[in-house]
Amino acid sequence: MSPESIEAVAQAATRAFRERRFNDAAAGYERCVAMNPKAPAFHFNLGTAREFGGDLPGAIKAYLSAWNLDPSDGRLALFAGAALAAAGRREDAAILFSLGDDVDPAVRQAKDRPHFDSEFRRRSETADRVMRELFTNLHEDAVAEFERHVAQIAIVRILLKVYNVANAYHILGRQPEAKRIVLRALEAAPSYEKAQELLLKITGQ
Repeated sequence: MSPESIEAVAQAATRAFRERRFNDAAAGYERCVAMNPKAPAFHFNLGTAREFGGDLPGAIKAYLSAWNLDPSDGRLALFAGAALAAAGRREDAAILFSLGDDVDPAVRQAKDRPHFDSEFRRRSETADRVMRELFTNLHEDAVAEFERHVAQIAIVRILLKVYNVANAYHILGRQPEAKRIVLRALEAAPSYEKAQELLLKITGQ
Protein backbone atom coordinates (compact mmCIF):
# COMPACT_ATOMS: atom_id res chain seq x y z
CA MET A 1 0.00 0.00 0.00
CA SER A 2 1.09 3.56 -0.61
CA PRO A 3 2.16 5.98 2.16
CA GLU A 4 -1.09 7.90 1.51
CA SER A 5 -3.08 4.80 2.46
CA ILE A 6 -1.17 4.47 5.72
CA GLU A 7 -1.66 8.16 6.39
CA ALA A 8 -5.40 7.89 5.78
CA VAL A 9 -5.73 4.92 8.12
CA ALA A 10 -3.66 6.68 10.78
CA GLN A 11 -5.77 9.84 10.52
CA ALA A 12 -8.95 7.82 10.90
CA ALA A 13 -7.52 6.01 13.93
CA THR A 14 -6.48 9.31 15.49
CA ARG A 15 -9.92 10.74 14.91
CA ALA A 16 -11.48 7.69 16.56
CA PHE A 17 -9.15 8.08 19.53
CA ARG A 18 -10.10 11.75 19.98
CA GLU A 19 -13.76 10.73 19.86
CA ARG A 20 -12.98 8.16 22.57
CA ARG A 21 -13.79 5.25 20.29
CA PHE A 22 -10.75 3.43 21.57
CA ASN A 23 -11.50 0.00 20.10
CA ASP A 24 -11.89 1.54 16.64
CA ALA A 25 -8.69 3.50 17.17
CA ALA A 26 -6.83 0.35 18.20
CA ALA A 27 -8.10 -1.49 15.14
CA GLY A 28 -6.89 1.35 12.93
CA TYR A 29 -3.45 1.48 14.50
CA GLU A 30 -3.19 -2.30 14.22
CA ARG A 31 -3.62 -1.84 10.47
CA CYS A 32 -0.92 0.81 10.51
CA VAL A 33 1.45 -1.52 12.35
CA ALA A 34 0.74 -4.26 9.81
CA MET A 35 1.51 -1.81 6.99
CA ASN A 36 4.69 -0.49 8.60
CA PRO A 37 5.86 -2.62 11.56
CA LYS A 38 9.13 -0.69 11.88
CA ALA A 39 7.45 2.60 12.85
CA PRO A 40 7.61 3.11 16.64
CA ALA A 41 4.87 5.76 16.53
CA PHE A 42 2.27 3.29 15.26
CA HIS A 43 3.09 0.81 18.03
CA PHE A 44 2.98 3.61 20.59
CA ASN A 45 -0.38 4.90 19.36
CA LEU A 46 -1.69 1.36 19.39
CA GLY A 47 -0.55 1.08 23.01
CA THR A 48 -2.38 4.23 24.07
CA ALA A 49 -5.56 3.15 22.27
CA ARG A 50 -5.46 -0.25 23.93
CA GLU A 51 -4.69 1.22 27.34
CA PHE A 52 -7.57 3.70 27.20
CA GLY A 53 -9.75 0.92 25.88
CA GLY A 54 -9.04 -1.21 28.94
CA ASP A 55 -6.66 -3.71 27.30
CA LEU A 56 -3.64 -3.31 29.58
CA PRO A 57 -1.76 -6.48 28.48
CA GLY A 58 -2.20 -5.46 24.85
CA ALA A 59 -1.03 -1.94 25.68
CA ILE A 60 2.11 -3.26 27.38
CA LYS A 61 2.94 -5.39 24.36
CA ALA A 62 2.52 -2.44 22.00
CA TYR A 63 4.47 -0.01 24.19
CA LEU A 64 7.35 -2.48 24.54
CA SER A 65 7.40 -3.00 20.79
CA ALA A 66 7.64 0.75 20.30
CA TRP A 67 10.44 1.07 22.82
CA ASN A 68 12.37 -1.86 21.34
CA LEU A 69 12.24 -0.11 17.98
CA ASP A 70 13.51 3.16 19.45
CA PRO A 71 15.14 2.78 22.90
CA SER A 72 16.50 6.33 22.60
CA ASP A 73 13.00 7.76 23.14
CA GLY A 74 12.46 8.11 26.89
CA ARG A 75 8.75 8.76 26.38
CA LEU A 76 8.28 5.21 25.11
CA ALA A 77 10.00 3.78 28.18
CA LEU A 78 7.85 6.03 30.38
CA PHE A 79 4.55 4.81 28.95
CA ALA A 80 5.70 1.18 28.88
CA GLY A 81 6.88 1.42 32.48
CA ALA A 82 3.65 3.06 33.66
CA ALA A 83 1.60 0.28 32.04
CA LEU A 84 3.81 -2.36 33.68
CA ALA A 85 3.36 -0.65 37.05
CA ALA A 86 -0.41 -0.57 36.56
CA ALA A 87 -0.28 -4.31 35.89
CA GLY A 88 1.60 -4.87 39.17
CA ARG A 89 4.96 -5.58 37.52
CA ARG A 90 6.76 -2.91 39.52
CA GLU A 91 10.29 -4.31 39.22
CA ASP A 92 9.97 -4.50 35.43
CA ALA A 93 8.51 -1.00 35.46
CA ALA A 94 11.44 0.32 37.49
CA ILE A 95 13.88 -1.11 34.95
CA LEU A 96 12.06 0.60 32.06
CA PHE A 97 11.84 3.88 33.98
CA SER A 98 15.55 3.73 34.78
CA LEU A 99 16.46 3.09 31.15
CA GLY A 100 14.19 5.89 30.03
CA ASP A 101 15.58 8.27 32.63
CA ASP A 102 19.10 7.58 31.34
CA VAL A 103 18.23 8.85 27.87
CA ASP A 104 15.75 11.56 28.92
CA PRO A 105 15.66 13.02 32.46
CA ALA A 106 12.16 14.32 31.71
CA VAL A 107 10.93 10.81 32.50
CA ARG A 108 11.11 11.74 36.19
CA GLN A 109 11.24 15.53 35.96
CA ALA A 110 8.08 16.04 33.92
CA LYS A 111 5.90 15.71 37.03
CA ASP A 112 7.25 19.08 38.18
CA ARG A 113 6.65 20.84 34.87
CA PRO A 114 3.08 22.22 34.63
CA HIS A 115 3.40 22.96 30.91
CA PHE A 116 3.88 19.26 30.11
CA ASP A 117 0.97 17.12 28.95
CA SER A 118 -1.10 15.88 31.91
CA GLU A 119 -0.80 12.21 30.87
CA PHE A 120 2.95 12.59 30.62
CA ARG A 121 3.13 14.21 34.06
CA ARG A 122 0.90 11.53 35.59
CA ARG A 123 3.15 8.79 34.30
CA SER A 124 6.20 10.74 35.41
CA GLU A 125 4.82 10.77 38.96
CA THR A 126 4.44 7.00 38.74
CA ALA A 127 8.00 6.65 37.47
CA ASP A 128 9.41 8.73 40.31
CA ARG A 129 7.41 6.84 42.93
CA VAL A 130 8.29 3.38 41.60
CA MET A 131 11.99 4.20 41.27
CA ARG A 132 12.10 5.61 44.79
CA GLU A 133 10.43 2.44 46.10
CA LEU A 134 12.97 0.31 44.25
CA PHE A 135 15.95 2.23 45.62
CA THR A 136 14.47 2.11 49.13
CA ASN A 137 13.98 -1.65 48.87
CA LEU A 138 17.50 -2.15 47.54
CA HIS A 139 18.87 -0.11 50.43
CA GLU A 140 16.86 -2.06 52.99
CA ASP A 141 17.96 -5.37 51.47
CA ALA A 142 21.59 -4.26 51.55
CA VAL A 143 21.32 -3.24 55.22
CA ALA A 144 19.63 -6.52 56.12
CA GLU A 145 22.29 -8.51 54.27
CA PHE A 146 25.03 -6.58 56.06
CA GLU A 147 23.40 -7.21 59.44
CA ARG A 148 23.08 -10.93 58.65
CA HIS A 149 26.74 -10.99 57.69
CA VAL A 150 27.79 -9.25 60.90
CA ALA A 151 25.61 -11.59 62.97
CA GLN A 152 27.13 -14.59 61.25
CA ILE A 153 30.64 -13.36 62.03
CA ALA A 154 29.67 -12.90 65.68
CA ILE A 155 28.28 -16.45 65.85
CA VAL A 156 31.41 -17.89 64.31
CA ARG A 157 33.57 -16.09 66.85
CA ILE A 158 31.45 -17.36 69.76
CA LEU A 159 31.54 -20.92 68.41
CA LEU A 160 35.30 -20.71 68.05
CA LYS A 161 35.63 -19.67 71.69
CA VAL A 162 33.33 -22.51 72.78
CA TYR A 163 35.33 -24.95 70.68
CA ASN A 164 38.60 -23.78 72.23
CA VAL A 165 37.19 -24.28 75.74
CA ALA A 166 35.88 -27.74 74.89
CA ASN A 167 39.16 -28.67 73.27
CA ALA A 168 41.06 -27.51 76.35
CA TYR A 169 38.88 -29.75 78.55
CA HIS A 170 39.54 -32.61 76.11
CA ILE A 171 43.31 -32.10 76.31
CA LEU A 172 43.10 -32.04 80.12
CA GLY A 173 41.24 -35.32 80.04
CA ARG A 174 38.00 -33.84 81.35
CA GLN A 175 35.86 -35.53 78.73
CA PRO A 176 32.39 -35.09 80.30
CA GLU A 177 32.83 -31.29 80.43
CA ALA A 178 34.29 -31.25 76.94
CA LYS A 179 31.43 -33.33 75.58
CA ARG A 180 28.77 -31.19 77.26
CA ILE A 181 30.22 -27.97 75.83
CA VAL A 182 30.72 -29.30 72.33
CA LEU A 183 27.16 -30.67 72.25
CA ARG A 184 25.87 -27.20 73.11
CA ALA A 185 27.90 -25.80 70.26
CA LEU A 186 26.39 -28.33 67.89
CA GLU A 187 22.88 -27.44 69.08
CA ALA A 188 23.54 -23.88 67.97
CA ALA A 189 25.31 -24.86 64.75
CA PRO A 190 24.76 -28.51 63.75
CA SER A 191 27.01 -28.17 60.70
CA TYR A 192 29.98 -26.75 62.63
CA GLU A 193 32.69 -29.13 61.38
CA LYS A 194 35.32 -28.39 64.03
CA ALA A 195 32.84 -29.26 66.79
CA GLN A 196 31.84 -32.43 64.96
CA GLU A 197 35.48 -33.50 64.71
CA LEU A 198 36.08 -32.79 68.38
CA LEU A 199 33.00 -34.76 69.41
CA LEU A 200 34.36 -37.76 67.51
CA LYS A 201 37.64 -37.45 69.38
CA ILE A 202 35.88 -37.18 72.74
CA THR A 203 33.60 -40.15 72.14
CA GLY A 204 36.40 -42.17 70.60
CA GLN A 205 34.41 -42.91 67.44
